Amino acid sequence: LYIESLKEYIRIVTKAKSILTKFQLGQIEEMLEKNNFIKVHRSFIVAKDKIDAFTATDVEIDGKQIPVGRSYKELVQSVLGTAGN
Repeated sequence: LYIESLKEYIRIVTKAKSILTKFQLGQIEEMLEKNNFIKVHRSFIVAKDKIDAFTATDVEIDGKQIPVGRSYKELVQSVLGTAGN
């Protein structure tokens, strides 16, 4: 569903479980397919097809609100379409 950076660790969240591993977000970002994932914040990468809703300030995946960083706002809007606000 999404990957969250926690300093030198990352949390990979799936429907079934959450996995904590010692990776940096940049390392995992290089391994992911660009078509399926989008970095929406310096601490979050999300699976595009799992996004339920989004605005200019956050995306929602499986009931969890994930912030959209200011510097990622234009990218998110261009990839996902124009947000309502």
